Amino acid sequence: MIGLSSCSAITMTRYAKEQNYSLTGLEVHAEGRLNEQGDIEAITFQVTLEGDLSPEQKADFLEYTKVNCKLLCTVSPDIAISYEEVKELKMMNANCSLEDGSCCV
Repeated sequence: MIGLSSCSAITMTRYAKEQNYSLTGLEVHAEGRLNEQGDIEAITFQVTLEGDLSPEQKADFLEYTKVNCKLLCTVSPDIAISYEEVKELKMMNANCSLEDGSCCV
């Protein structure tokens, strides 16, 4: 998930430069959802976009990234991919398996 988040952020940053968008800050967090067999069935990306961006530009970022992130293109088409803009990142499913919670940091 870290690799997918990083690739998404790089794709968005590159696209912002190409389009002359005023992107001043960006955070991406990805989390997978497992099915009953333990396979990933969906990946949700939470994205914060900072800068003087219109709602249309923000929607454009998310759609462009979903289609053009090179690493994301290697994910099985059976896995549902979604991007959502959030004002502040929060852990979507903070079910840590380590006692100190370090897996959720």
